[in-house]
Amino acid sequence: MTKNKQRGIVEIQGLLERDQGALAALYRHASELRVFQKKLKAKLPPPLCDQFVLANIDGDTLTLHTDSAAWAARLRFLTPNILQSVRELCGTNSPQTIRIRVVPPVSQSPSLKRPMHLSSENVQLIKDTAISITDPVLKASLNKLAHGKS
Repeated sequence: MTKNKQRGIVEIQGLLERDQGALAALYRHASELRVFQKKLKAKLPPPLCDQFVLANIDGDTLTLHTDSAAWAARLRFLTPNILQSVRELCGTNSPQTIRIRVVPPVSQSPSLKRPMHLSSENVQLIKDTAISITDPVLKASLNKLAHGKS
């Protein structure tokens, strides 16, 4: 929010809070959703309050995202309770419908290959098998496997 006098750097949050453009409007909308989500989750019992993300409020529709079909079904079953909590928070301008979407979780990092650990007996078994194989590609693959190269 402040300008770093030495480097001439302005924080993005400060720019977005002062700006009047489309990106700033999106930032404000996301901030409002974050605040509303916190209030809504405080009104709902666990574990329900931990199983969704408030994705949007657009007109009379509130959109929730959850990470599994099972939780989506449970949220749909509890829609009247959720709408009641929303009415308590919003008053007369509250959304009238809830849309629930299943959004699978995004993996945080690509799965890393685990190092292969073969017992000495298995290494010997693979080597013995490779000796008896006539197919050169398969034989090379088995030898590579026995030497721990994948």
